[in-house]
Amino acid sequence: MLICHSDLPLDSLRGQALRLAFHDEAGSRTLQKAIEEGPAPEAETLALELMGSVKEAIESPHANYVLQKIVEILPCDVSSFISTELAGFGVHVAKHRYGCRVLSRLVEHAPSCNETVKLLDEVVSAAAWLCRNAFARHVLQSILEHGSTEHCRKIVTAIRSNLLGLAMHKEASYVVQHALLHAQRYHVEGDEFGLTRELVGHEAVRSMAARRGGCHVIAALLETAPSVRQEVWDAVLEQAEDIGTTSHGSALLTMVHKDTTGFVVPHFAIIAGA
Repeated sequence: MLICHSDLPLDSLRGQALRLAFHDEAGSRTLQKAIEEGPAPEAETLALELMGSVKEAIESPHANYVLQKIVEILPCDVSSFISTELAGFGVHVAKHRYGCRVLSRLVEHAPSCNETVKLLDEVVSAAAWLCRNAFARHVLQSILEHGSTEHCRKIVTAIRSNLLGLAMHKEASYVVQHALLHAQRYHVEGDEFGLTRELVGHEAVRSMAARRGGCHVIAALLETAPSVRQEVWDAVLEQAEDIGTTSHGSALLTMVHKDTTGFVVPHFAIIAGA
């Protein structure tokens, strides 16, 4: 009989991890709880029962959560089998509904693990087009927020080739936004990895303001780049009548304003959902 009750002793779960992970939500949650709350040796033993089944677990609506929990809770020398088994499939996994979640957890919790670094090398090498994918862009955002300087710079180099176009793209604009928000992680003043100047200017602002994605990139510029804030704001004001004809443009005009104390820039994320 399948064991799927969270109050069962850990030793009764031994040998059951694969069935628990794949069978249903209850089984997956039981295994996750055991890995999270159980003694480290027992948790590691249960986790390693998934060795050899990582690709199948990526495809599973239940088992993918177990992989995520393994990465979150257990040390890299235990969870590294996940990255090892995904080697050569980084791009495919990044584009997968569940796979992107597992990759994001690897970036957050095991970014310096050798196997993870190699797997992420595959992902960033395709960043120029993965940023347009609804699932893969989450992985690139995680890398910009938590990944290595080298990987961040590879993403920035890739998106720079079509920066304005990507800043207006429904999915890729989130990657551009994250590159701006986390620029301090990879950019030193005066080096070649700054993006701000390439997005500033009346023509660029006008083009971005016409698109939902572009509007939250503009707001990110206003929040993170005080040196060009006046220039961006002037460009927005100059085109306020046209910008205000769309819901996202109207949200930008409403939420980002200048008062007597200076600029007040509310959280830009709300604009993205306008």
